[in-house]
Amino acid sequence: MEVHTFGEKNKPVLVLLHAFGMHWSQWNKVADGLRKKYYIIVPSLEGHEDKNRTTFSSVEHNAASITDWLINNGCSNIYGIIGISLGGSVAIKIVSMKRLKISYAIFDAGIVPLGNHGLSELFEVISNLVMFYCAHSLAVMKALSIPELYGGLDNTKVLWSTMKSISFATARNVFYGVDTYPLSGEPMENIQTNTVYWYGSFERNEREKMAVRLKKTFPDIETKMFNGYRHAQLCLDAPEQFIMSVENFIQNNNIQQVTGN
Repeated sequence: MEVHTFGEKNKPVLVLLHAFGMHWSQWNKVADGLRKKYYIIVPSLEGHEDKNRTTFSSVEHNAASITDWLINNGCSNIYGIIGISLGGSVAIKIVSMKRLKISYAIFDAGIVPLGNHGLSELFEVISNLVMFYCAHSLAVMKALSIPELYGGLDNTKVLWSTMKSISFATARNVFYGVDTYPLSGEPMENIQTNTVYWYGSFERNEREKMAVRLKKTFPDIETKMFNGYRHAQLCLDAPEQFIMSVENFIQNNNIQQVTGN
């Protein structure tokens, strides 16, 4: 597994999980703003590595692999885990596995399976694959105002370059996997993690359905909508606000910090 770290190992551990098509380095501004207080761990999800590129297999396999890595590296006590979109799905699965002690979890527009089957699931996957191939064109991304929405032209070029480097098999497995990974329909017992589900107002209808589904597994989960934002936009376009929102969530719940080592 390809893992990148920021800060000092004696600090509380904060795990950051990126979105599909998002390069791990696009966490840099957030990591730089938090590294004085936390030991930041940023895995590259399958299919997104810089070296020895793999094919994305499933949400549950990535969740298990990241959990194994954390345990094997002395980080079974996690102060916080934050996942965006695909990374949010992996974070949801990690928390539900209950193999780690996690104080805080932020699922930023994490995709939650809603039970689509047959033609509806096939249509969803095909629609996402069409958008995936549209992102192979920088001109199309500019026409869709991606630079204005997602942190400028340089950030968009990183997204474009990453999207072009991702295999069809990875894209297909991601789009199918986020809609089908197993998630308990019964309330999880003895979950000590403070959880919150974030989403932008421009994706409200779909994410509210997912928030309702998540509440069946995490009865105490909070929800927070960010007005004027689109899917996975906050981290890339407004990292300072993202950092402030993370800190506010942690301070409002006020759990004593624990170290991961």
